[in-house]
Amino acid sequence: MKHIKLLRSFAFGATIAALGVDLQAQVAISPGPVPATPNTKAILDLTDVTRGFLAPRFAYANRPAGMAGADNSLLYYQTDSLAVSGVPQPRGYYYWDNPISQWVHAALGSGWRLGGNLGTNAATNYIGTSSLQAMRIQTNATPRIQLNTAPGQVQVGTIAPPTEQFEVNGALRVYSANAVTSDPTPLEG
Repeated sequence: MKHIKLLRSFAFGATIAALGVDLQAQVAISPGPVPATPNTKAILDLTDVTRGFLAPRFAYANRPAGMAGADNSLLYYQTDSLAVSGVPQPRGYYYWDNPISQWVHAALGSGWRLGGNLGTNAATNYIGTSSLQAMRIQTNATPRIQLNTAPGQVQVGTIAPPTEQFEVNGALRVYSANAVTSDPTPLEG
């Protein structure tokens, strides 16, 4: 009887070992009472509301190419920074964005890009604020242009309380391509 149990244990272990060499599967982990069905595009599908996870980490060269059919929120951490065709690919978290079918840097989001954007709608895609706050453009931490909350007030080179619709602190040069004659002398302000 001992030999039969030992033989069964050995046979079971050998079968599992032989099958386990090439065995691949997706795993779903959920602390809830109902087990989750794993997503086939993910190595691991975690469901929890109080704990985090450590994301896969690899270099840009190892990033998966086209992920057609992948669900939104597929995530990895890129360990290096480089530029690809002039577009920065900085180190950090990237997620798969299905509507645009590309990897998006989590900190940069799918907002305005240096190389331009496709499919924008002026009603919903704009540069500015959606609150009653001025929008300021700065260089070297110094305010250069400010668009104020009062309709049409623009300030260049100053952020003092505005008194006019368009204010410039410094010289102003205005050219007209349609003018028959043009005076290139700057207006002093």
